[in-house]
Amino acid sequence: MATLLIDAVATWAAATGAPRLELSVMAQNESARRTYERNGFAVAAGSRDELTMTRAL
Repeated sequence: MATLLIDAVATWAAATGAPRLELSVMAQNESARRTYERNGFAVAAGSRDELTMTRAL
């Protein structure tokens, strides 16, 4: 389900001309982090508590 939602948002964002998707995730939330990584996101910045992840469109 997560992949379908991410793909839908990516399709919409690309259609509007956005160059990338960006999100924040709690550093301790390994499950969410793995899901985002499987869907093309990479850690761009972060702190001990929160990570910013991006995906190019």
